[in-house]
Amino acid sequence: MTDSHDYIKTAAELHAFCAKATPALLEGDFLTFDTEFIRERTYAPQLCLIQIATNQQAAIVDPLAEGMDLAPLLEVFANEKMVKVLHAGRQDLEIFLELMGGDLPKNVFDTQIAAMVCGFGESAGYETLVKKIAKKSIDKSSRFSNWAARPLTPKQLDYAISDVTHLRDIYRYLLNEITKNKREQWIQEEMAALLNPKTYEVDFMRLLFKLKLRTSKPHVLARAFHLVKWREAQAASDDKPRQNIIRDDLIGELATQYPKTAEEFCKTRGIRDRRQTHKMAEAIIDVMHKASALEAAECPQLPSTPNEAPIDPLTQELLRVLLKYISDKEEVAEKILAPSKDLAALIRHKDQADLPCLKGWRYDIFGKIALDFMDEKIALSVKDGKVLLTNTS
Repeated sequence: MTDSHDYIKTAAELHAFCAKATPALLEGDFLTFDTEFIRERTYAPQLCLIQIATNQQAAIVDPLAEGMDLAPLLEVFANEKMVKVLHAGRQDLEIFLELMGGDLPKNVFDTQIAAMVCGFGESAGYETLVKKIAKKSIDKSSRFSNWAARPLTPKQLDYAISDVTHLRDIYRYLLNEITKNKREQWIQEEMAALLNPKTYEVDFMRLLFKLKLRTSKPHVLARAFHLVKWREAQAASDDKPRQNIIRDDLIGELATQYPKTAEEFCKTRGIRDRRQTHKMAEAIIDVMHKASALEAAECPQLPSTPNEAPIDPLTQELLRVLLKYISDKEEVAEKILAPSKDLAALIRHKDQADLPCLKGWRYDIFGKIALDFMDEKIALSVKDGKVLLTNTS
């Protein structure tokens, strides 16, 4: 049986919901929220629904309804005294970053991160938590609906509201576990990163790296880098996915071949729709021409791989065993403690490595022990069939 809820399609209805919820939220209640959006054909996600619930109310807000004003809800999100709960919320928060003019909701609790801290494994899914904590199941048949279409069916609305009503039970459970195990500081550190606007800035060097260019020539990299930046601006201006403007593989081909005329441009391997692409030729050639005029020192450089001795696989495997041991003992997902890619850097550079596992709460429960393990101050041993850490000093 799906929880009863309101379907809010007017600004007045939303204002009434928020006015009723605010006193309770200021006195210790919490607001769960989620969104439904589509972004296959646009640069920015198109917000189609907002689901919200408190202990007493649940509602689906239609942001596409004529005359809808989200201001009352955004005021709730901006209030530091009101707890907002969501699951795996990075994409949802990206939407609100735009809606709130560059600000992010305050006092947010992400249940996926909390679940990883509470021993529910790597990237615990919402459906898994609903089954394990709320003891319920979700009908996922509406998951890939066209949420922009109207009217929405009762089945779609039932699916949408379940994303926030079950979340109430999940939040209560996880908050109790975190409080019981005194891990509030852990969550605060994770939420601080999630709620840092810099987290959502476009990383052009990362996009350049994703091109997987087979060269490190400065001006090829410069042309590719500036094409990546041009594409981002064009995609935002046209409100189209960046790959619809120009694909990654084509950027690499153009940066390498460097066509200097529209005719040469249209002969570049990988161009599929020559009529459409011809319209962009002049702008792209101009971008590449300016990039080619840069001094070598002004060109971007991909991160180089130091010429370091290979890691002993057995050493890395032992550190992985230690990670597994601590993950199980502390009931924290391995991934959130130290991804596999960080172990090699930890072995090579020890306490000089710039790694999350050597900072904050991760250092307290894993990083310090890992360093002591590599310095032979502690060892893994087996007693009565169980793995133990023993002090060797």
